[in-house]
Amino acid sequence: MDLVSAGYTEQLRLIHQKYKPLRTDTFGVMFSPANIDVSSFPVNGLSNIDCFHPSTLGHEYVAKSLWNTLFVPLESKPKEMRWVHDLEVYCPSEVDRFQLD
Repeated sequence: MDLVSAGYTEQLRLIHQKYKPLRTDTFGVMFSPANIDVSSFPVNGLSNIDCFHPSTLGHEYVAKSLWNTLFVPLESKPKEMRWVHDLEVYCPSEVDRFQLD
């Protein structure tokens, strides 16, 4: 699964590189790798069916993490997302913008 995940992330990076030059006032592309360390999840963050897929709590965490990285430039995005208890959703201000690379 680690190899599949790395390959998927690489393909997303290539798509980003392909469309990055086409940026206009009405079109942009963002690459936000989701290198999630599932081993850092608490037991209730994983599905009780297979102990691999995220549970509802795990999905909520992933969604919050990805949302929070939308406002961070690519070079400042975390290299790995580890579970953070009580992760808050970032509430953007009027000056915040999605960070298109």
